[in-house]
Amino acid sequence: MTGGSWPVLLWSLTAAAIKTQRVELAKKAIETAEEYLLDDEWPEYYDGDMGETIGREARLYQTWTIAGYLVANYLIQNPEHLNLMSFNDNPQVGIRAGFVVWFEVGFLI
Repeated sequence: MTGGSWPVLLWSLTAAAIKTQRVELAKKAIETAEEYLLDDEWPEYYDGDMGETIGREARLYQTWTIAGYLVANYLIQNPEHLNLMSFNDNPQVGIRAGFVVWFEVGFLI
């Protein structure tokens, strides 16, 4: 048994893909997520080696799953905003900028 697959981590995969100039990897992950998340009712996590089944104790309609998906899409559309998430040594920038990103995403839906 593995630790499962957590859709909330989609945004961090996207951030890493953008930083390493592997945007196609993030786009493929988002595309795969789009095939399952809505029909699966936005589960908390998936079980199995390949993440093929909804977790036995997963809660549905998880806001953090939805937020991870929205932020991933937002970063693909606005990769220049990745620096707002702050991967530097100044934690104050990350706190303020992280709020700005979440605030803007909230107005997109």
